[in-house]
Amino acid sequence: MGNITSEKVNEFGKELEHLINRHSMENSCDTPDFILTAFILDCLQAFAKATKRREEWYGRKCGNGSAIASSGPSRREDDQ
Repeated sequence: MGNITSEKVNEFGKELEHLINRHSMENSCDTPDFILTAFILDCLQAFAKATKRREEWYGRKCGNGSAIASSGPSRREDDQ
């Protein structure tokens, strides 16, 4: 995933798999936690690739960690 090391991705995957299992999130779709973890990691990778292609199309830099969050509302505020 971009400029993130495979070691970090593996560590994140292990933690995510544990989190999914701990909260029994796999029960709603009857899919093992490791398959859900792989799916989520694939989604993150696809999103990173799409974002990079979009930014390249616009002629902007992407993936160097320089993105700054807007001062708009956080996602949690949007959900309320």
